[in-house]
Order: sequence, then C-alpha cells, then structure tokens
Amino acid sequence: MTDYSGRQDQDSSPEGSSVPRVTCCLCRRLIPPAQEVFALDPEWQRRFPAMVGVLACEECVLETEWQCQDETGEYVAGHIPARDLPAQAQDVDSWSHLPAQGSQTAMLQQHMNPDPQPTTAVPSKLVTTRVGLTEQRTELMGLIDSWQTTRLSRSRTAK
Repeated sequence: MTDYSGRQDQDSSPEGSSVPRVTCCLCRRLIPPAQEVFALDPEWQRRFPAMVGVLACEECVLETEWQCQDETGEYVAGHIPARDLPAQAQDVDSWSHLPAQGSQTAMLQQHMNPDPQPTTAVPSKLVTTRVGLTEQRTELMGLIDSWQTTRLSRSRTAK
C-alpha cells in the first residue's frame, strides 16, 4: 500500500501482473480499475484540505463545482491560478483545475511522487486567513476545555 496518489494497493491477477487499486482522494472510495481518474491541481487541494493524494473518481469531479471568481469578477480570496491553460484562457471554474485525465496506470505514473514537495508557494492572503483560523481554533478549544471541566465538576458534585 502506498500513499502518494490516494492509497494504492497492488493486487496480483491470476496471470501474475499487478493491477493498481486507487482510492479517490476526495471520497476515499476504491475506484474500479477500468474507470479513468482525474488529476486535481493545487486549487482543489486549497478548497478541500482533507484530500489524500491528487487522483479523483469521475463521480466526485462531476458532482463538485465551483466558480473561481465572485459576483464582482474578482478571483476568490486565496485562489491559486490553474496551470497549463492556453495564454488567452483564464480559469473560471472547477473544470479549469483538472490538469489531466486518463487510465489509473497512466495517472499514477504521471502524478506519482515518492518525495512530495509543496507544489506552489502559499499566497500571503491564505497565510493570513490560516493564522486567523488558528487563533479562532485556539479560542474554541479553550472554550470546549472550560465547558468540559465545568461539566465534569457538576457531574461529580451531583453524585
């Protein structure tokens, strides 16, 4: 089992050749070997931080849709531009952020990285947002701890 492009198990067929077993990076369901998979770019990773790997099943890609720009025509905060688009094209939606589609074997070979590195620098707006979220998380965890402490002390006095 490997964790570079979603989990991959190697099952041996009766003939002795190995068949890739790829798990969707979004829904984490096993993708049937005959089904093509989609590679997702860093914008998908930004929008879905719980992703495991970069290969997704067709169902998740078809059911997930977003726009890159808000109502004013500006890119949403933290947007990571799509790569490999023609010069005159601009990324407009989730479909702009699908750099490749193909068989599981081809996509594993193309997107396998045994030593993963960050793909892009994190935009400063995103860092600021994450810092704000970290502070909010810390505050929320403190509130939960105090609530649990209060709840425990009340249950002990009730006994």
